[in-house]
Amino acid sequence: LYSQGAERFESTFEKIYTAESLTRIPWYAIAGNHDHGGNVTAEIGYTTNPQNRPLHGINPWTKKPLPAKRWTMPNYWHNITQRFEVGGKPVELEVLLFDSCVMAGNSDVINEDGSVTELKLSQLPGPPDPALANEQLEWIEARMKASTADFLWVGGHYPVWAIGNDPPTGVEEQLRPLLNRWEAHYFNG
Repeated sequence: LYSQGAERFESTFEKIYTAESLTRIPWYAIAGNHDHGGNVTAEIGYTTNPQNRPLHGINPWTKKPLPAKRWTMPNYWHNITQRFEVGGKPVELEVLLFDSCVMAGNSDVINEDGSVTELKLSQLPGPPDPALANEQLEWIEARMKASTADFLWVGGHYPVWAIGNDPPTGVEEQLRPLLNRWEAHYFNG
């Protein structure tokens, strides 16, 4: 099983993103619906896997050494804080990454025949593990409250707001009040 996981990371990550510019950039990952159809704990484990390639050099924006490893996903949710200099002034950015499938459920339903039906984001089933979802939400709120960063961003896989005439997504109800209260920006993908 270990070698299959190592081979998969080699073929779907390490051998794909090989441009010189991409080998010096840290990848802060978070799981999405397709990841939850597989093995998210393997992705978390890759953070400390010896196969995870080291980064070398200096971050051109922060002028500090790069993180030790290229792939970073130490948990279902985690944060990154970076300090930059903009116009001669120090600026701090904190990014909170969370697992929207833990929060709202998976949009991919695996049918008995092995095929996959994708639900609309407004039809998400809710958290598969409510206790884990609550722990994550408490972490997000606590981090937002404690953040002293100049800019606070929150990121997950599902959007908070749907496009067009679609109704709100499964994470909107829980996150929108927090984003508004702490004046945080949201991104997804």
